[in-house]
Amino acid sequence: MNIYPSPKNLFQQKIHSIFQKEPKETTSLIVDILKMFYLTKLNKPQQVKNWKPLNDVLNQLGTRLFIEILDIFEGKTIRFPTRKEIKDTIISAICYYYKEIENKSWEEVKELMYIQENSTIQYGIKVRQLKTFIEQSLTSTIFQKKKRKSNGV
Repeated sequence: MNIYPSPKNLFQQKIHSIFQKEPKETTSLIVDILKMFYLTKLNKPQQVKNWKPLNDVLNQLGTRLFIEILDIFEGKTIRFPTRKEIKDTIISAICYYYKEIENKSWEEVKELMYIQENSTIQYGIKVRQLKTFIEQSLTSTIFQKKKRKSNGV
Protein backbone atom coordinates (compact mmCIF):
# COMPACT_ATOMS: atom_id res chain seq x y z
CA MET A 1 0.00 0.00 0.00
CA ASN A 2 1.49 3.31 -1.10
CA ILE A 3 -0.12 6.58 -0.04
CA TYR A 4 1.26 8.25 -3.19
CA PRO A 5 0.89 5.68 -5.98
CA SER A 6 1.37 8.41 -8.64
CA PRO A 7 3.73 10.99 -7.12
CA LYS A 8 3.32 14.53 -8.43
CA ASN A 9 6.16 16.34 -6.68
CA LEU A 10 9.49 15.72 -5.01
CA PHE A 11 8.01 15.13 -1.54
CA GLN A 12 5.51 12.59 -2.90
CA GLN A 13 8.28 10.88 -4.87
CA LYS A 14 10.39 10.54 -1.70
CA ILE A 15 7.47 9.04 0.27
CA HIS A 16 6.61 6.81 -2.69
CA SER A 17 10.15 5.43 -2.82
CA ILE A 18 10.17 4.79 0.94
CA PHE A 19 6.88 2.88 0.64
CA GLN A 20 8.20 0.98 -2.40
CA LYS A 21 11.27 -0.39 -0.63
CA GLU A 22 9.72 -1.13 2.77
CA PRO A 23 7.79 -4.37 3.39
CA LYS A 24 4.01 -4.20 3.56
CA GLU A 25 4.04 -4.71 7.34
CA THR A 26 6.20 -1.60 7.73
CA THR A 27 4.12 0.57 5.43
CA SER A 28 0.93 -0.57 7.19
CA LEU A 29 2.49 0.38 10.51
CA ILE A 30 3.47 3.81 9.13
CA VAL A 31 -0.11 4.34 7.95
CA ASP A 32 -1.39 3.36 11.40
CA ILE A 33 1.02 5.84 13.00
CA LEU A 34 -0.22 8.51 10.59
CA LYS A 35 -3.78 7.78 11.70
CA MET A 36 -2.68 8.07 15.31
CA PHE A 37 -1.34 11.56 14.59
CA TYR A 38 -4.78 12.52 13.29
CA LEU A 39 -6.40 10.98 16.36
CA THR A 40 -4.23 13.09 18.68
CA LYS A 41 -6.06 16.12 17.29
CA LEU A 42 -9.29 14.63 18.68
CA ASN A 43 -7.92 14.75 22.23
CA LYS A 44 -7.96 18.55 22.19
CA PRO A 45 -11.55 19.69 22.89
CA GLN A 46 -11.22 22.83 20.78
CA GLN A 47 -10.25 20.75 17.73
CA VAL A 48 -12.72 17.87 18.04
CA LYS A 49 -15.33 19.79 16.04
CA ASN A 50 -12.94 20.08 13.09
CA TRP A 51 -11.07 16.78 13.28
CA LYS A 52 -13.88 14.33 14.11
CA PRO A 53 -15.45 14.58 10.63
CA LEU A 54 -12.01 14.33 9.04
CA ASN A 55 -11.28 11.21 11.05
CA ASP A 56 -14.59 9.75 9.90
CA VAL A 57 -13.67 10.54 6.27
CA LEU A 58 -10.21 9.00 6.78
CA ASN A 59 -11.82 5.80 8.09
CA GLN A 60 -14.30 5.68 5.19
CA LEU A 61 -11.85 6.42 2.37
CA GLY A 62 -8.64 4.92 3.63
CA THR A 63 -5.34 6.73 3.91
CA ARG A 64 -4.41 6.90 0.22
CA LEU A 65 -7.68 8.50 -0.94
CA PHE A 66 -7.78 10.69 2.16
CA ILE A 67 -4.36 12.11 1.33
CA GLU A 68 -5.38 12.64 -2.31
CA ILE A 69 -8.35 14.67 -1.10
CA LEU A 70 -6.14 16.61 1.30
CA ASP A 71 -3.85 17.44 -1.62
CA ILE A 72 -6.84 18.85 -3.50
CA PHE A 73 -8.12 21.04 -0.65
CA GLU A 74 -4.73 21.76 0.95
CA GLY A 75 -5.70 23.75 4.04
CA LYS A 76 -8.78 25.37 2.53
CA THR A 77 -12.00 25.60 4.50
CA ILE A 78 -14.85 23.86 2.77
CA ARG A 79 -18.50 23.46 3.61
CA PHE A 80 -20.29 20.28 2.72
CA PRO A 81 -24.00 20.39 1.95
CA THR A 82 -26.48 19.29 4.57
CA ARG A 83 -28.58 16.16 4.07
CA LYS A 84 -31.54 18.40 3.28
CA GLU A 85 -29.52 20.30 0.66
CA ILE A 86 -28.40 17.02 -0.92
CA LYS A 87 -31.98 15.73 -0.94
CA ASP A 88 -33.25 18.97 -2.51
CA THR A 89 -30.53 18.86 -5.16
CA ILE A 90 -31.33 15.25 -6.07
CA ILE A 91 -35.05 16.02 -6.28
CA SER A 92 -34.32 19.15 -8.35
CA ALA A 93 -32.15 17.16 -10.77
CA ILE A 94 -34.86 14.54 -11.26
CA CYS A 95 -37.50 17.26 -11.65
CA TYR A 96 -35.31 18.95 -14.27
CA TYR A 97 -34.99 15.66 -16.13
CA TYR A 98 -38.74 15.00 -16.15
CA LYS A 99 -39.68 18.60 -16.94
CA GLU A 100 -37.02 19.58 -19.48
CA ILE A 101 -35.90 16.28 -21.02
CA GLU A 102 -39.09 14.23 -20.85
CA ASN A 103 -41.31 17.34 -21.32
CA LYS A 104 -43.68 16.31 -18.55
CA SER A 105 -46.08 18.79 -17.00
CA TRP A 106 -45.53 19.97 -13.44
CA GLU A 107 -48.61 18.00 -12.46
CA GLU A 108 -46.99 14.79 -13.80
CA VAL A 109 -43.66 15.62 -12.16
CA LYS A 110 -45.39 16.29 -8.87
CA GLU A 111 -47.11 12.89 -9.01
CA LEU A 112 -43.95 11.02 -10.03
CA MET A 113 -41.88 12.63 -7.28
CA TYR A 114 -44.59 12.76 -4.59
CA ILE A 115 -43.92 16.48 -4.23
CA GLN A 116 -46.21 18.46 -1.96
CA GLU A 117 -47.99 21.43 -3.52
CA ASN A 118 -46.06 24.03 -1.53
CA SER A 119 -42.70 22.54 -2.67
CA THR A 120 -43.56 22.63 -6.37
CA ILE A 121 -42.72 26.34 -6.58
CA GLN A 122 -39.35 25.78 -4.89
CA TYR A 123 -38.38 23.04 -7.35
CA GLY A 124 -39.81 25.00 -10.27
CA ILE A 125 -37.50 27.90 -9.39
CA LYS A 126 -34.50 25.58 -9.12
CA VAL A 127 -35.32 23.93 -12.46
CA ARG A 128 -35.66 27.34 -14.12
CA GLN A 129 -32.36 28.51 -12.58
CA LEU A 130 -30.56 25.42 -13.88
CA LYS A 131 -32.13 25.84 -17.31
CA THR A 132 -30.96 29.47 -17.41
CA PHE A 133 -27.48 28.45 -16.27
CA ILE A 134 -27.24 25.78 -18.97
CA GLU A 135 -28.47 28.18 -21.65
CA GLN A 136 -25.98 30.85 -20.57
CA SER A 137 -23.14 28.32 -20.46
CA LEU A 138 -23.99 27.05 -23.93
CA THR A 139 -24.28 30.58 -25.30
CA SER A 140 -20.92 31.50 -23.76
CA THR A 141 -19.28 28.37 -25.14
CA ILE A 142 -20.69 28.96 -28.63
CA PHE A 143 -19.61 32.61 -28.51
CA GLN A 144 -16.07 31.64 -27.44
CA LYS A 145 -15.81 29.04 -30.24
CA LYS A 146 -17.00 31.56 -32.83
CA LYS A 147 -14.53 34.12 -31.48
CA ARG A 148 -11.65 31.61 -31.68
CA LYS A 149 -12.71 30.59 -35.17
CA SER A 150 -12.82 34.21 -36.37
CA ASN A 151 -9.37 34.80 -34.83
CA GLY A 152 -8.03 31.76 -36.71
CA VAL A 153 -7.40 29.70 -33.59
